[in-house]
Formats: sequence, C-alpha cells, structure tokens
Amino acid sequence: MKINERDLFNFVFSKGLLDKEKAEYIKVKNLFNEEIFFLKSLKNASSEKITPDSKRKIAQKIPSYKYFGTIELYPEDVKKIKLKFNKSLLLAADSAELKPQNTSQTFIDENKNYLIKLISSETESKIFVFSTKEELLYNLNITLEPQHIKFHMNDNSKPLELNEAYDVQKIKLELID
Repeated sequence: MKINERDLFNFVFSKGLLDKEKAEYIKVKNLFNEEIFFLKSLKNASSEKITPDSKRKIAQKIPSYKYFGTIELYPEDVKKIKLKFNKSLLLAADSAELKPQNTSQTFIDENKNYLIKLISSETESKIFVFSTKEELLYNLNITLEPQHIKFHMNDNSKPLELNEAYDVQKIKLELID
C-alpha cells in the first residue's frame, strides 16, 4: 500500500479524511513511527498558548511575522466601507432603545478585520465590537484615544455600556490570549 505525507498528516490531525484501510495500515505497521511521533509533537505544540510577550519578541526577530495583539481602528464613513457584514451589524446605530440625539461613529482597522461602532448620547455610550469573520472574540481590552481611557470586555457578544459620552479619534483593540 502506498502511503504519502498527506496520509500521515491526516492520520494525526484529521483521521476522518483518511481512508480506513490506510489508517489501519499505518496503525498496524511500525514503518512510520518517527513521522507519526514528529506530527503528534507538532500537534501538541500547536495547541499550547503563546503569551503576548512571546509573540511581540517573535515579531521583533522575524520581519515577515506581524503581531496583531493590538489593533488600531480609525474613524470611517460607513457608506464607504465595503465589507461582507450582515446589514444588521452596520445598522447598530438604529437600535430602538437609543434616543434620537445619538451620534454614531464607525472605526475600522487597516486590514478591515475589525469594526467598532461607538454610539453616544449626552450621558452614555455603547461600544459594539465586530469581527469581519463574524467570530466571537474573547478577552478584549479597548482604549479610547486621545483620552487613553481603557476598558475590558470578556467577549463581544454584547456592547460595552458606559455611563459617559466620549469624543474619540482612535480606538485601540487588544486581543489578549
């Protein structure tokens, strides 16, 4: 039976993609022990968490690696943004629970991976954080600039509600492991 590298990879990472006969052959024969050991080690190492400090150090040493722990978002005009968002995400300012004298600002990062809506009234603000991949983000720090005021969100499933209005020129979003 002919076994290639993809078969060995699938044996370790995705058994469902491997033909049952090949999986049994790899399991019974001890011909690929070194390769299997290496791939299992790789799989275990890939599940380990890398600290933000380690990521920054890697980014300093390897020019092609960019650490995206802190993302800067700048104001954008919603009409100019062409993203694959559900319309409901862009229309967060139309929420019925907000009063008519509200202002809405949209902030987006350079790579258009994240969008933040800041909706403010005279006495309160709400911050909605969205991923263009429509993923749930966990453990976020948000810094409002130029005031340099920091907030923490456990996840982006609900808006961050603040008891104050803010004039914001830039937002820093930090994704914490």
